[in-house]
Amino acid sequence: MALVLSAISPGSRLHVSLQTGVRRSGPFAGFALVLAVFLLKEPTEPGAWFDIFWSVGPTALAILAGLAIGWLVLQPEGLVSKILGHRWLSRPGRDLSYGMYLWHMPVYLLLIPLVPSLAVRVPLTAALTVLMAYGSFRFVETPIRRWASRRLEPALVRPSPEPVPEPARELELAGRA
Repeated sequence: MALVLSAISPGSRLHVSLQTGVRRSGPFAGFALVLAVFLLKEPTEPGAWFDIFWSVGPTALAILAGLAIGWLVLQPEGLVSKILGHRWLSRPGRDLSYGMYLWHMPVYLLLIPLVPSLAVRVPLTAALTVLMAYGSFRFVETPIRRWASRRLEPALVRPSPEPVPEPARELELAGRA
């Protein structure tokens, strides 16, 4: 899907219509995504709803998330983008995103038998996932990065020499500054 979308040339009629569609449907997709996460009840017994929920559900949630993310990207000056772009929210996203990706599913699966209510389980999963991600970032990733930068980096990455500018080009650049 991403390959097909990346082949659309910017400024084309299809590109403009896709942007317009995302701008219009993004807020509704975000709202529907929040409602689906907190209000849909997971089916526990096999049946038609079980099959629909577990086969179509993840795809529908991914499409809704894609529309909501696209809307946020196309509206960088919007209120929601500014709130989500605040450093208190964006910095953990840079540092903890991989840990959150690794920990969210084990935490969620461990909480299924312990917390039957989805409305309680989802926020609890989010909070525990962030805590686990912070712990793994602080006590696993950061020490390994420090060790690797001291031990491995000089042998693997050699600084490239700075190019020496030609005198004529240097004068030309100085005149433009």
